[in-house]
Amino acid sequence: MKSLQSSTIGFIGAGKVGNALGLYFYHSNLCIGGYYSLHTSSSQKSAHNTQSIVFQSISECAQACDILFITTPDGAIAEVWNDLKQVPLHGKIVCHTSGVMSSQIFDGIEKKGAIGYAIHPVVPITSDPNAYRSLYNAYFTVEGPDQHLEDLQLFFSHLGNSVVCIEAEKKHMYHAANVLLSSFLSVLIHTGWELLQECNIPLECAQKMTKPLIETTIQSVFDHGITDSLTGPVDRNDVVTIQRHLDCLPLEKQRLYAILSSELVNIAQNKHPQNDYSSLKELFQTVLSSVQIAENEGLQ
Repeated sequence: MKSLQSSTIGFIGAGKVGNALGLYFYHSNLCIGGYYSLHTSSSQKSAHNTQSIVFQSISECAQACDILFITTPDGAIAEVWNDLKQVPLHGKIVCHTSGVMSSQIFDGIEKKGAIGYAIHPVVPITSDPNAYRSLYNAYFTVEGPDQHLEDLQLFFSHLGNSVVCIEAEKKHMYHAANVLLSSFLSVLIHTGWELLQECNIPLECAQKMTKPLIETTIQSVFDHGITDSLTGPVDRNDVVTIQRHLDCLPLEKQRLYAILSSELVNIAQNKHPQNDYSSLKELFQTVLSSVQIAENEGLQ
């Protein structure tokens, strides 16, 4: 097998992940063979961006490339593999880029003389044409057989990326963690902006005024850790202020506030072991019970 750095890379799927990853590899001077996609227009665009070709079939893509990246939506990976394993794959490396699925989806790949991996960039990839730039500083997680793990680590380290190896049975938890840190963070920001708009603050102003708050909080977490960065009414054990917050929020926001604040109490207790947070715990439990009762009554 060729060294991975000199291998020809093919993509099955030309959506935002396939396009971004291909551009990243292309601008890193790797050899891009081309793209195969059910949607010819998307594969044409990605192939044009990477000065590669459009493959007319999965078989053609597999024949021309040493490393095959399946960059379709997660739900299509199994179907693509079922098609792919019908063609010669001896000596090939087959990868998918799902965060939640493991390499075990490549059932029977050993019999094909190939080897499969799950490779996931730990960064959100959007449809922005320059989304590939975020990959320059991204970590990649790799899961799969030991045989080429070290080779893959070297492959990405030559690009300037760090690699973390993960076990197949941990993929679901790993992906859940990433969703909490990315998508759920977006939900919290969106919710905060909604509440500020209810205070008659225009969205554009709300976004600008909270940017320093959000950025300073995140930077403090990375500089000082979660516990030492904790501020606010839960940290102060300020039951009165928290009750005022809850009183002004609609039911669905009360539940979100209470759930997240309950987690904050655990952090605050580590920071201030001398404090008694029992009143706060009781308050949040009461709120959650009240919200559940109100929802049940609404369903009747």
